[in-house]
Amino acid sequence: MAISLSRPVEPGAESTAEPRGGSYAIGRSGVLSGWRMVALVCVASAALAFLGFAISRSSVFHLRRLEITGTSHVSRTEIVRLSGLTKRTNVPWLDTASVQERIETDPWVAKATVSRLLPWTVEIHVEERRPVAAVLRWGRYGLVAADGTVLAMTGNDRGLPMIVPPPPRGVDASVLSPVGPARAIAALEPQTRVLVRRVVVAPDGTLDLYLSGGLRVEYGAPTQVIAKTAAIQAVLQWAAAEGASPRSVNVLVPDSPSVTLAG
Repeated sequence: MAISLSRPVEPGAESTAEPRGGSYAIGRSGVLSGWRMVALVCVASAALAFLGFAISRSSVFHLRRLEITGTSHVSRTEIVRLSGLTKRTNVPWLDTASVQERIETDPWVAKATVSRLLPWTVEIHVEERRPVAAVLRWGRYGLVAADGTVLAMTGNDRGLPMIVPPPPRGVDASVLSPVGPARAIAALEPQTRVLVRRVVVAPDGTLDLYLSGGLRVEYGAPTQVIAKTAAIQAVLQWAAAEGASPRSVNVLVPDSPSVTLAG
Protein backbone atom coordinates (compact mmCIF):
# COMPACT_ATOMS: atom_id res chain seq x y z
CA MET A 1 0.00 0.00 0.00
CA ALA A 2 1.44 3.34 -1.06
CA ILE A 3 1.52 6.09 1.54
CA SER A 4 1.69 9.81 0.47
CA LEU A 5 3.82 12.04 2.69
CA SER A 6 2.84 15.32 0.97
CA ARG A 7 0.52 17.73 2.66
CA PRO A 8 -2.80 17.73 0.97
CA VAL A 9 -3.81 20.92 -0.66
CA GLU A 10 -6.97 22.45 0.48
CA PRO A 11 -9.52 22.90 -2.22
CA GLY A 12 -9.37 26.46 -3.62
CA ALA A 13 -5.97 27.24 -2.06
CA GLU A 14 -3.12 28.67 -4.28
CA SER A 15 0.13 26.78 -4.51
CA THR A 16 3.17 28.56 -3.04
CA ALA A 17 5.79 26.38 -4.73
CA GLU A 18 8.35 28.19 -6.93
CA PRO A 19 8.17 27.48 -10.64
CA ARG A 20 10.70 25.03 -11.99
CA GLY A 21 13.41 26.13 -14.46
CA GLY A 22 15.99 29.03 -14.60
CA SER A 23 13.96 31.77 -16.24
CA TYR A 24 13.22 34.93 -14.30
CA ALA A 25 11.53 38.08 -15.45
CA ILE A 26 13.68 41.26 -15.58
CA GLY A 27 11.96 44.49 -14.88
CA ARG A 28 11.99 47.45 -17.31
CA SER A 29 14.11 49.50 -14.95
CA GLY A 30 16.89 46.85 -15.08
CA VAL A 31 16.99 46.91 -18.91
CA LEU A 32 17.25 50.70 -18.97
CA SER A 33 20.03 50.63 -16.41
CA GLY A 34 22.06 48.20 -18.59
CA TRP A 35 21.69 50.36 -21.67
CA ARG A 36 22.75 53.42 -19.71
CA MET A 37 25.96 51.62 -18.70
CA VAL A 38 26.72 50.64 -22.31
CA ALA A 39 26.12 54.20 -23.48
CA LEU A 40 28.36 55.55 -20.73
CA VAL A 41 31.20 53.20 -21.73
CA CYS A 42 30.88 54.21 -25.40
CA VAL A 43 30.93 57.91 -24.57
CA ALA A 44 33.95 57.49 -22.30
CA SER A 45 35.83 55.49 -24.98
CA ALA A 46 35.07 58.11 -27.63
CA ALA A 47 36.22 60.88 -25.31
CA LEU A 48 39.49 59.09 -24.58
CA ALA A 49 40.08 58.45 -28.29
CA PHE A 50 39.45 62.10 -29.12
CA LEU A 51 41.75 63.20 -26.31
CA GLY A 52 44.51 60.90 -27.58
CA PHE A 53 44.05 62.20 -31.13
CA ALA A 54 44.17 65.79 -29.96
CA ILE A 55 47.34 65.22 -27.94
CA SER A 56 49.07 63.42 -30.85
CA ARG A 57 48.32 66.43 -33.05
CA SER A 58 49.52 68.95 -30.50
CA SER A 59 52.89 70.66 -30.14
CA VAL A 60 53.85 68.01 -27.57
CA PHE A 61 54.94 65.81 -30.49
CA HIS A 62 56.58 68.48 -32.65
CA LEU A 63 60.03 67.59 -34.03
CA ARG A 64 62.78 68.41 -31.56
CA ARG A 65 65.66 66.21 -32.72
CA LEU A 66 66.77 65.36 -36.27
CA GLU A 67 69.63 62.89 -36.86
CA ILE A 68 71.19 62.64 -40.34
CA THR A 69 73.83 60.02 -41.20
CA GLY A 70 75.57 58.72 -44.32
CA THR A 71 76.10 62.03 -46.10
CA SER A 72 79.40 62.93 -47.73
CA HIS A 73 78.76 65.03 -50.82
CA VAL A 74 75.26 66.24 -49.96
CA SER A 75 75.20 68.67 -47.04
CA ARG A 76 73.01 68.32 -43.98
CA THR A 77 71.37 71.63 -44.86
CA GLU A 78 70.38 70.28 -48.28
CA ILE A 79 68.95 67.08 -46.77
CA VAL A 80 66.84 69.14 -44.35
CA ARG A 81 65.61 71.34 -47.20
CA LEU A 82 64.68 68.35 -49.35
CA SER A 83 62.95 66.57 -46.48
CA GLY A 84 60.61 69.48 -45.80
CA LEU A 85 60.90 68.88 -42.04
CA THR A 86 60.56 71.84 -39.68
CA LYS A 87 60.24 72.43 -35.96
CA ARG A 88 56.46 72.23 -36.41
CA THR A 89 56.56 68.77 -38.01
CA ASN A 90 54.35 66.33 -36.09
CA VAL A 91 56.41 63.17 -35.54
CA PRO A 92 53.62 60.56 -34.91
CA TRP A 93 51.77 61.64 -38.07
CA LEU A 94 54.86 62.01 -40.29
CA ASP A 95 54.59 60.34 -43.71
CA THR A 96 58.09 58.85 -43.87
CA ALA A 97 57.63 57.47 -47.40
CA SER A 98 56.96 60.97 -48.77
CA VAL A 99 60.04 62.34 -46.99
CA GLN A 100 62.19 59.57 -48.50
CA GLU A 101 60.88 60.30 -52.00
CA ARG A 102 61.66 64.00 -51.67
CA ILE A 103 65.22 63.36 -50.50
CA GLU A 104 65.82 60.85 -53.31
CA THR A 105 65.10 63.51 -55.92
CA ASP A 106 68.70 64.64 -55.41
CA PRO A 107 70.81 62.73 -57.99
CA TRP A 108 73.57 62.15 -55.43
CA VAL A 109 71.16 60.26 -53.16
CA ALA A 110 70.76 56.62 -54.14
CA LYS A 111 68.54 55.74 -51.18
CA ALA A 112 67.12 57.48 -48.12
CA THR A 113 65.71 55.74 -45.05
CA VAL A 114 63.51 57.78 -42.71
CA SER A 115 62.33 56.50 -39.33
CA ARG A 116 60.48 57.97 -36.36
CA LEU A 117 61.51 57.60 -32.73
CA LEU A 118 58.69 58.79 -30.51
CA PRO A 119 58.03 61.16 -29.02
CA TRP A 120 59.92 63.78 -31.08
CA THR A 121 62.93 62.34 -32.97
CA VAL A 122 63.35 61.63 -36.70
CA GLU A 123 66.33 59.73 -38.14
CA ILE A 124 67.45 60.01 -41.77
CA HIS A 125 70.10 57.71 -43.22
CA VAL A 126 71.39 58.47 -46.72
CA GLU A 127 73.24 56.22 -49.16
CA GLU A 128 75.02 58.35 -51.74
CA ARG A 129 76.02 57.58 -55.30
CA ARG A 130 79.67 57.89 -56.31
CA PRO A 131 80.97 58.93 -59.75
CA VAL A 132 82.70 56.14 -61.68
CA ALA A 133 83.12 57.88 -65.06
CA ALA A 134 82.75 61.18 -66.90
CA VAL A 135 81.09 62.11 -70.16
CA LEU A 136 81.64 65.27 -72.18
CA ARG A 137 78.45 67.22 -72.86
CA TRP A 138 78.14 70.75 -74.24
CA GLY A 139 81.73 71.56 -73.32
CA ARG A 140 81.40 70.37 -69.72
CA TYR A 141 81.95 67.06 -67.99
CA GLY A 142 79.07 65.11 -66.53
CA LEU A 143 79.98 62.94 -63.55
CA VAL A 144 78.33 59.55 -64.03
CA ALA A 145 77.38 57.09 -61.26
CA ALA A 146 77.38 53.29 -61.54
CA ASP A 147 73.71 53.22 -62.52
CA GLY A 148 74.20 55.83 -65.25
CA THR A 149 72.82 58.77 -63.27
CA VAL A 150 74.53 62.04 -64.19
CA LEU A 151 75.34 63.52 -60.79
CA ALA A 152 76.64 66.95 -61.76
CA MET A 153 78.26 68.97 -64.53
CA THR A 154 81.79 70.20 -63.83
CA GLY A 155 84.70 71.86 -65.58
CA ASN A 156 87.01 68.80 -65.44
CA ASP A 157 86.80 65.02 -65.57
CA ARG A 158 88.38 64.56 -62.11
CA GLY A 159 90.67 61.86 -63.51
CA LEU A 160 87.73 59.50 -64.12
CA PRO A 161 87.44 57.20 -67.16
CA MET A 162 85.91 59.07 -70.08
CA ILE A 163 82.83 57.67 -71.82
CA VAL A 164 83.09 58.49 -75.53
CA PRO A 165 79.72 58.00 -77.26
CA PRO A 166 79.34 57.75 -81.04
CA PRO A 167 78.13 60.72 -83.13
CA PRO A 168 74.42 61.08 -82.34
CA ARG A 169 73.16 61.22 -85.92
CA GLY A 170 71.22 58.06 -86.75
CA VAL A 171 72.11 56.37 -83.47
CA ASP A 172 69.54 54.91 -81.11
CA ALA A 173 69.06 56.93 -77.94
CA SER A 174 69.85 53.90 -75.74
CA VAL A 175 73.34 53.75 -77.27
CA LEU A 176 73.97 57.38 -76.30
CA SER A 177 72.96 56.68 -72.70
CA PRO A 178 75.87 56.31 -70.24
CA VAL A 179 74.11 53.47 -68.39
CA GLY A 180 75.85 50.58 -70.18
CA PRO A 181 79.41 51.95 -70.08
CA ALA A 182 78.99 53.04 -66.45
CA ARG A 183 77.80 49.56 -65.48
CA ALA A 184 80.82 47.97 -67.18
CA ILE A 185 83.27 50.34 -65.46
CA ALA A 186 81.66 49.98 -62.03
CA ALA A 187 81.90 46.17 -62.21
CA LEU A 188 85.69 46.25 -62.64
CA GLU A 189 87.99 45.51 -59.73
CA PRO A 190 89.21 48.78 -58.15
CA GLN A 191 92.83 48.13 -59.16
CA THR A 192 91.71 47.65 -62.77
CA ARG A 193 89.21 50.48 -62.81
CA VAL A 194 91.91 53.06 -62.04
CA LEU A 195 93.77 51.92 -65.18
CA VAL A 196 90.85 52.68 -67.51
CA ARG A 197 91.35 55.89 -69.48
CA ARG A 198 88.32 55.85 -71.76
CA VAL A 199 85.41 53.70 -72.91
CA VAL A 200 84.56 54.10 -76.58
CA VAL A 201 80.97 53.27 -77.55
CA ALA A 202 80.35 52.03 -81.10
CA PRO A 203 77.13 52.89 -83.01
CA ASP A 204 75.82 49.38 -82.27
CA GLY A 205 76.33 49.88 -78.52
CA THR A 206 79.38 47.64 -78.11
CA LEU A 207 82.28 48.87 -75.99
CA ASP A 208 86.06 49.08 -76.23
CA LEU A 209 87.95 49.85 -73.02
CA TYR A 210 91.35 51.54 -73.27
CA LEU A 211 93.68 51.14 -70.30
CA SER A 212 96.87 52.96 -69.44
CA GLY A 213 99.77 51.74 -71.57
CA GLY A 214 97.52 51.44 -74.62
CA LEU A 215 95.92 48.07 -73.78
CA ARG A 216 92.61 47.66 -75.58
CA VAL A 217 89.85 45.47 -74.20
CA GLU A 218 87.24 44.37 -76.73
CA TYR A 219 84.33 44.26 -74.31
CA GLY A 220 81.32 43.92 -76.59
CA ALA A 221 77.84 44.64 -75.29
CA PRO A 222 77.59 45.86 -71.68
CA THR A 223 76.22 42.53 -70.50
CA GLN A 224 77.67 39.69 -68.40
CA VAL A 225 79.67 42.37 -66.62
CA ILE A 226 80.69 40.13 -63.71
CA ALA A 227 81.96 37.36 -65.97
CA LYS A 228 83.79 39.83 -68.22
CA THR A 229 85.38 41.50 -65.21
CA ALA A 230 86.67 38.11 -64.03
CA ALA A 231 88.07 37.39 -67.52
CA ILE A 232 89.89 40.74 -67.70
CA GLN A 233 91.32 40.23 -64.24
CA ALA A 234 92.51 36.72 -65.09
CA VAL A 235 94.29 37.93 -68.24
CA LEU A 236 96.00 40.80 -66.42
CA GLN A 237 97.17 38.48 -63.65
CA TRP A 238 98.48 36.00 -66.22
CA ALA A 239 100.34 38.76 -68.09
CA ALA A 240 101.92 40.03 -64.87
CA ALA A 241 103.03 36.53 -63.83
CA GLU A 242 104.46 35.72 -67.28
CA GLY A 243 105.97 39.14 -67.94
CA ALA A 244 103.88 39.36 -71.09
CA SER A 245 102.77 42.61 -72.73
CA PRO A 246 99.30 42.17 -74.18
CA ARG A 247 98.24 44.60 -76.88
CA SER A 248 94.57 43.66 -76.79
CA VAL A 249 92.22 41.41 -74.87
CA ASN A 250 88.96 40.02 -76.22
CA VAL A 251 86.28 39.13 -73.66
CA LEU A 252 83.29 38.92 -76.01
CA VAL A 253 82.99 35.34 -74.78
CA PRO A 254 84.09 35.72 -71.15
CA ASP A 255 84.57 31.99 -70.61
CA SER A 256 87.15 31.95 -73.44
CA PRO A 257 89.06 35.25 -73.47
CA SER A 258 91.76 35.74 -76.09
CA VAL A 259 94.95 37.80 -75.94
CA THR A 260 97.01 39.48 -78.65
CA LEU A 261 100.56 40.20 -77.49
CA ALA A 262 102.48 43.30 -78.42
CA GLY A 263 105.32 43.09 -80.92
